[in-house]
Amino acid sequence: MISAQRAGKRLKQCGDQDDWPDGLRHTEPVLCDYGGGMRKSGEMKNGYLLLLCNSLGATMEVSYLEKFSGQRVDAIIQIGGKVDELVSDTSYVENINRVANTTPILITGKLDGADCYQVNIDEGQSMELLMQFLIENGHQDIALMGGRDNVKSTLDKRLRYRQMLRKYGIPVREEYIVDGSSYDIESGSAAMYRFIREDHPMPSAIIAIMTSRR
Repeated sequence: MISAQRAGKRLKQCGDQDDWPDGLRHTEPVLCDYGGGMRKSGEMKNGYLLLLCNSLGATMEVSYLEKFSGQRVDAIIQIGGKVDELVSDTSYVENINRVANTTPILITGKLDGADCYQVNIDEGQSMELLMQFLIENGHQDIALMGGRDNVKSTLDKRLRYRQMLRKYGIPVREEYIVDGSSYDIESGSAAMYRFIREDHPMPSAIIAIMTSRR
C-alpha cells in the first residue's frame, strides 16, 4: 500500500529498499520496482513524497487505511492483498469507500462495490499471448505453477490456460496445474518439489505465477 503527500507534509521518505525501516521493507522485488518507479515520478517530477508499506495481511491493510486517512495524505494506492480476493470482503469495501470520500484511492485489483479508481491487468489476454507463443514454438506439455483459485488474477489465468489448450486440441492435464501456498519464491519452489516427488512426466515448459523475482 502506497501513500503520497506533497513535500512539506513530510511523513517518511521512501528510498531504495535497503533504506526502508524493517517494518516497511518490502519482500517482493516486483512490487519494489512499482514503488520505485512511482517514487521517481512522484517525487522528482511532481513534488510528492511516497511511503511504501508491506501490509502483510488483511488486518494491517485496514490499519494502514486508517493511518493514512488520519495523516491526511493526498492519495493512496493499493497493490494486491484484499483487492485481489475472488470474493470481495464487504467490510473492507466499506472501509475503502469511507476513506475514498475524502482521499483519492487507486487499486490494482477487483473490489466489488468499491467507489474508487481502479487499474487492472488483463490477466486472460496475457495468458493467451504466452500460451500462443509456447504452443506455436512446439510446446504441448505446459505446466502452470503456483497461485490459488481464490485469487481472481490466478483464476483468470487458469481459465484462459485451459481454454487455450482446448483451442489447440491439447488435453488438459490437471496434474500440471499446481497450487502454491503464497506468491513468493519459497512457495513456488515448494510447489515444484512437490510436483517432482509425485513423479509426473516432466513438462517441456513451466509458467510460474508469482510476484517475486531475484
